[in-house]
Amino acid sequence: MEISSLTNKFIPAKPASKEAEKPLPAAENKIGNTDNKTSSKAAANYFKAAQSINFGGTSGFKIKKLEDVPCPCCGLIMLTPDSTKKHVNRLNMAKGNKLADRIEQEEEPVFRSNERACAMMAAKTARGTDMNLMQAINKANENLPANFNNICTDVLLNASVYCEENFGENSEIFKFLMSKTDNFNQNNDFYRPNLTEELAKFKNTIPEDKYNALEDMIMKMPLDYKSVEKVMKTIVGKSPTIIAQTLYAPSLATAEHVHPHSLGGKNTAANFLSECAGCNNPRSSMSYLEWLKIHPEFSRNPQVYIEHVEGRIVNGELPDSYYSYPVDIKETLTSESEGHINLKVLDKDKLIELRNAKKAGQEVDIHAETEKSEETEKTEEE
Repeated sequence: MEISSLTNKFIPAKPASKEAEKPLPAAENKIGNTDNKTSSKAAANYFKAAQSINFGGTSGFKIKKLEDVPCPCCGLIMLTPDSTKKHVNRLNMAKGNKLADRIEQEEEPVFRSNERACAMMAAKTARGTDMNLMQAINKANENLPANFNNICTDVLLNASVYCEENFGENSEIFKFLMSKTDNFNQNNDFYRPNLTEELAKFKNTIPEDKYNALEDMIMKMPLDYKSVEKVMKTIVGKSPTIIAQTLYAPSLATAEHVHPHSLGGKNTAANFLSECAGCNNPRSSMSYLEWLKIHPEFSRNPQVYIEHVEGRIVNGELPDSYYSYPVDIKETLTSESEGHINLKVLDKDKLIELRNAKKAGQEVDIHAETEKSEETEKTEEE
């Protein structure tokens, strides 16, 4: 399913993931929680009780309970506990080519990068055999370094083909990616943020939409070898059900404290993003400036997320108390990211107007309304 298509389409509930396990610590080991002492200067003004929906914890945050919400960090569709069961069963019951097809053609977009690598290894191993998920994982783990190389090389090759088709074989970005593909070899030095940092040098040389698509391709690579190795150690020898549950766990929708709870962030909607466990947990109390080094796509995906949420508000899938959520979360996110993320949002009055229009049977285009609102504000400022 294309993420972009979800902004204004609201599909009935689908399947999704189990309770997330503890996060893999690789990101913290590489970059570290360097910002434990840092909190936004505007923290005291973030959470005005009169404007916020207050919860005793994260369980009252209703956005994380909705199906098909795109993660504001990685951009991938998030799962819920109920829908996870269907995904788990699809892998649990399949063998051989059927298992491989389900992983590669249907389930691949749901996995987060480290778990995706393990699942794709299982798919390649199972093809042409009668292996179930447990047998395929066990076999793939026997030659993990080589299988890791192959998964990463496949991603780089797909990215290279994309660049050749769009920019030509003589383009610098194509040559860059081909050099990475030709020289790729698993070792302890591989770390995906190093690659995305190098890729960013080409950001202003190609159209923005094509760069974003390319970046999303590269983000399918696992964080590093140790992260994949850790996942494999967790699932080797386990039943197909446990393996599938573990692979889907990071896809589960959670409530992310924008201003970290450990640094005083409050349990209010104004401080919550619905974010997958695979993005939420590893961040911990890391600053967004550090987190953007690991997930550079996070600079653009919150806009897709907020327009999707606004659509769900207009569609009547969230209580009236969420009319103020877009404006509140914009303020919080802008402050906490030190201005690196600045959402375009619709205010409460506009959302109520659009909700009434929707009730009256009119078509509502959230993205178009957002652009129109921005143009109106610019005109008034001038």
